[in-house]
Amino acid sequence: DSIRRRTAEKAIPGDWAARAEAIVNAGVLPALNRQADVFKAAQPTAVHDAGAARRTGEVHAFRLVPFDAIAWLSLERGESPALL
Repeated sequence: DSIRRRTAEKAIPGDWAARAEAIVNAGVLPALNRQADVFKAAQPTAVHDAGAARRTGEVHAFRLVPFDAIAWLSLERGESPALL
């Protein structure tokens, strides 16, 4: 109702609430459902100490930023590089 109220207050023509609802129903909710399905599928194999520290190599393989020199030095020393 926020969109409906704000567009009415500003006298913006059109049914913006219906448009927003259509966008949410067509794109946002299906994406959230897919995300929930991924988490549900992972639950049976999840462990109590799950986290990035256990899977450093996998996490770094998917990093969007370049692997920096400090991370390389950490790996050379046998340490887990800090995840930023």
